Amino acid sequence: MKYSFIGILIFISFCIMGYGCQKTLNHPSDSVLGNSIEVGQRLAGDTCFINLLKELHGYNMFLLNSIDSGDFSKSDLDKQINYLQEANLSAPEQYEYLSGVFGNTFASRLKAHIEYSRESLAALKVKYGEFQYQALLSAVNSVLSSRNFGLNRGGSLYSFFDERACGFRYFLCMGAVYAGAIVCHSACASTAIAVPVCVAACATMQIHYSLECRDNYCQPINSN
Repeated sequence: MKYSFIGILIFISFCIMGYGCQKTLNHPSDSVLGNSIEVGQRLAGDTCFINLLKELHGYNMFLLNSIDSGDFSKSDLDKQINYLQEANLSAPEQYEYLSGVFGNTFASRLKAHIEYSRESLAALKVKYGEFQYQALLSAVNSVLSSRNFGLNRGGSLYSFFDERACGFRYFLCMGAVYAGAIVCHSACASTAIAVPVCVAACATMQIHYSLECRDNYCQPINSN
């Protein structure tokens, strides 16, 4: 079970860091690439897909705000996820454990996040099947760059997390992070690991790489 879990994290790390999925997969044929572009365009305009990204972002911000307010630290979260990975508890037992460690709000928010993401991914798969990673990344980039999502404001790029001016690479980096989060959530459903700890691990990776995108490609607005 441990190796399946680590495999998910390694795969998603390749997707995020340096856009590894495109580098490691075979070059798609023209027909596959064309289909990816078409599906990506359809996904980007799909309310279900847009709302899924908003939920991923909302849960990301919930965790970041909890960490910033001192409810728990990221190292504490990592430690408990590592423990649950080894503990072989059922999903209800994991929720109960997380509730005892981090409080009922944490456990209930995680459960709501998992249920919403699962239902959204299932609905999208009915409509689009198993879409290509290129289509997913294209759709995510399109949605994140829209003014309605909050990354692009008045033609300028800003960090999701604070008032920092960001270069175009931040937009690409965050696209890879959110596309990777969707792949990670999908992978959780197909493993032998109880879903709560798997999705929680996806979320902590999303936090880590989101902050790396910000730190690498954004500058405080008042900096010289």
